[in-house]
Amino acid sequence: INDFIKEVKKLKLIGYHCFDFDVQSNGLLVDAIFKRQNQGNHIVWAEDYDEFQRIWQSKSKKEHRLHDLETHSFNGRTVWSGIFIRSSGRSDMHRNLSQKDFEQKVRELKAEGLQLVDFEVYFFNRKMRWAGVWRQGPNFETAFGLSGSDFYKRIQKERKRNFRLSEVECLRANGQQL
Repeated sequence: INDFIKEVKKLKLIGYHCFDFDVQSNGLLVDAIFKRQNQGNHIVWAEDYDEFQRIWQSKSKKEHRLHDLETHSFNGRTVWSGIFIRSSGRSDMHRNLSQKDFEQKVRELKAEGLQLVDFEVYFFNRKMRWAGVWRQGPNFETAFGLSGSDFYKRIQKERKRNFRLSEVECLRANGQQL
């Protein structure tokens, strides 16, 4: 993580800003996408969800919206992190939902004009849980629980409708892809 933070600072000096990232291997590996767009990006790390929620509420009051949400295990704890960008409009965040409850929340918030912009699948108390970030914005389509071949077919179908893939989550547990 410390190497990643150093790299973020170095790239920021030459005009690149972290747009999306993923933490793996007990917090030891980080993959990231950097763009030349400056949207007031702020990366935050929190030791627990309560701390992360306080940061989320504070940033929201200052016209920053959560854009990228990450969870990972570190020394047996669930650590929360994210990227906030300068933006206004309504937003929402939910966590610790079952897949069924998460899919219902997607439908419910879509009816209220909020679109799912990022989500995480993780384990909490040995149960698979879902967390998501919603913001006002253009219409998004969602799909859950697709096999590899069904996923590919869905991408082809949505491309014909001028939709582009913006988020994907894949989880492996006990040697099986979920």
